[in-house]
Amino acid sequence: MIKEGILFGLDTNATRKFYPNATHFLLTIFAFSLTSWFKEVAIGETDAKSGLEVKRMPKWIRFRLLCVPAKLVASARQLTLKFSKDWP
Repeated sequence: MIKEGILFGLDTNATRKFYPNATHFLLTIFAFSLTSWFKEVAIGETDAKSGLEVKRMPKWIRFRLLCVPAKLVASARQLTLKFSKDWP
């Protein structure tokens, strides 16, 4: 949890005052909890190939879900995303 918390910004303080830092801490923990919930519900914690438990980090989630190769194609006045067939 600490390694993932650092990726969310737990290693920094917003200011030198207590309440802004407490708010920053709570929002960071909230973001971490939402990401953990998403990993459990949507992605799962087992590898599809080996069937073993795998720890998914936020960097992996960003890469797999946001960096998807696709081509934007205009046809018949509509824009369509064409995804690669071999992308997992």
